[in-house]
Amino acid sequence: MRQAVPSDLDAILRVEHLCYPFPWPRSAFESEFQNRWSTIDALFVPAGDLIAFIVYWIVEDELHLLNIAVHPQYQRQALARRLLDYLDRVCLQRGLNHVALEVRVSNKTAINLYLDKGFSIVHRRKRYYVEEGEDAFIMTKYIEPPKPSPERGEGRARTGRSNDDASNR
Repeated sequence: MRQAVPSDLDAILRVEHLCYPFPWPRSAFESEFQNRWSTIDALFVPAGDLIAFIVYWIVEDELHLLNIAVHPQYQRQALARRLLDYLDRVCLQRGLNHVALEVRVSNKTAINLYLDKGFSIVHRRKRYYVEEGEDAFIMTKYIEPPKPSPERGEGRARTGRSNDDASNR
């Protein structure tokens, strides 16, 4: 996985057009490359072919997922799950506390994936997808930083007792 660069655009568009009946136009991706709060990350096979990508914004304390696509030849291999896990790590590294996205109400596969990965449906936005007037679900996921692990001694007082033990004298 690496940050995509404008020279990756043709490969990104190939995957986009294979995945979606209403693909983003080239100009939308060009705009995202210019947008200071936008990131396009891409996944490549060892031979160098781009097989998946994600487009997201980081604004304030939120990561907003705009687009995610996996080449049809590589679907059903948990790559979309791995991309979402990657976004969780981005959130933890950047101190972001939630992820938001829009998804077509007809895209049951994606909705089920997002629900399985901890997202919740918080709103239905009418006619969000203008081309065909389809509604979108707004989904969010709150990211909690990892809790200290008692096995590694985190969260313990210098005496070796837990903080709870020290306060219960």
